[in-house]
Amino acid sequence: MGTKQAFVNEIGSDLHDLEKAIGYTFNRLQWLRQAVTHSSFTNELSVPEHHLLSNERMEFLGDSVLSLVVSEYLFSHYPQLPEGNLTKMRSSVVCGESLSSFAQKIGLGNYLYLGVGEQNGRTNPSVLENAFEATVAAIFLDAGSGDNAKECVKAFVLPFIEEELKDLAPLGYSKDYKSLLQQITQETDHMLPEYELLESREEPGPERFLVRVMLNSNELGRGMGPNRKKAEIAAARAALQLMGLVKA
Repeated sequence: MGTKQAFVNEIGSDLHDLEKAIGYTFNRLQWLRQAVTHSSFTNELSVPEHHLLSNERMEFLGDSVLSLVVSEYLFSHYPQLPEGNLTKMRSSVVCGESLSSFAQKIGLGNYLYLGVGEQNGRTNPSVLENAFEATVAAIFLDAGSGDNAKECVKAFVLPFIEEELKDLAPLGYSKDYKSLLQQITQETDHMLPEYELLESREEPGPERFLVRVMLNSNELGRGMGPNRKKAEIAAARAALQLMGLVKA
């Protein structure tokens, strides 16, 4: 297998293009390949210890590096805020929803190496979140794991974080959409929103449950999710989006 072919996945996406989207040139592109290699792909390989070839261990490292970089940024840019507020802000900007959206912005799903039965993982938020964390680890490892490596990670990550913080400012830097919607409706209408289950499919999937949120017989928004709780969160988010408080 040629060098070029080694970095082209099963749908023809070239990791050299992903390098450009990331804005970092790898010394060892193999780090990036492992970062975008899902366990479903390595499980199909007839090699010993195939699990070590996927991005699962890199997720672990990337999560820690990301937390450090974001914590340092918040600590230095918000010197007036107490620990509790900083913790809430960090939780919001590095939550699964945020990381999967960052991954979508660079088209990360197109570059994943996935098993035959996992091709829908290219749009799966959990798969994208994990791949983004692994990509952070890939940059950190490739750049030498020291101060320079942290600076390289900052160059990649902080533009996403800064934009996310701008979007979260009107929400008090929180992504607890149900609590936020409840607070707003209590203050403006002196009423609590109610959630109504519209559909529950038997087969599992990311859109198994459909819920709508109501206020005084008026529908505020609808949401879907793999369980009722997440569908309710999605409905609350849709309502806040309609109010102009959350971006689409």
